[in-house]
Amino acid sequence: MIGLLRRLPAWLTGLLLLLVLANAVLFAWGSGWLGGSPGSTQREPSRLAQQLQPERLKLLSGELAVAAKKPLECRELGSFNDLNALQAAESALQTLLQLPAARWQRVEKHQPGVYLLATQRAEDAAEVARKKARLDRAEIVPERSQALLGESEPSWIVKRFDSEAAAKALQLELREQKNLRLRVITQRLPVDQYWLRITGLTQAQSKTTHPAWPGGMRVCEASLQAQVSVPPERVASGALR
Repeated sequence: MIGLLRRLPAWLTGLLLLLVLANAVLFAWGSGWLGGSPGSTQREPSRLAQQLQPERLKLLSGELAVAAKKPLECRELGSFNDLNALQAAESALQTLLQLPAARWQRVEKHQPGVYLLATQRAEDAAEVARKKARLDRAEIVPERSQALLGESEPSWIVKRFDSEAAAKALQLELREQKNLRLRVITQRLPVDQYWLRITGLTQAQSKTTHPAWPGGMRVCEASLQAQVSVPPERVASGALR
């Protein structure tokens, strides 16, 4: 080897020695002889233990593990038709579940009225039959017969409406065109109902009950979630009826 180096030009001999020296230095640095390399430091067991923090790890039981994977719950409370009941339900959320006010929304749902366009009151079964025959001659097919509150005989329900104005419009039309004398019966008045929608509950919280929560907590309906929340100042100003 030495003889070969003597036969080489001086500049080429120097280049070969320089390459050998550089490889030796690189090997010593990679082996940690010169203070360690970044790669060797990352592989130290003490550093790995520090990253995992094993003292903070905790094994869960099967039941807790399943519960941890489930999403937080959305529940609704209601309905409330007056301010006192609504505020009592909110107070229970704060005291029983320790929830801040930002965790729930007041949601309004309009419940339309129910108005029936029906035949006049009948005194006996024969009169009920005559009224049905009169509708048949006018080519009107009633929806059903129904016993109304306080009446002994059923009436024929021509149509059901959620608007009193629409029921009266058809009543007038049938009187003028068919000479039928029908009546409009208010079965239920329209009402604005208010609900509380609570988000981010745990499963344990979603099963909590309280006397101020009629019917308990129910899963949020898609229709309820789509409603616009009612600002507290609107309710406080007397919007509830």
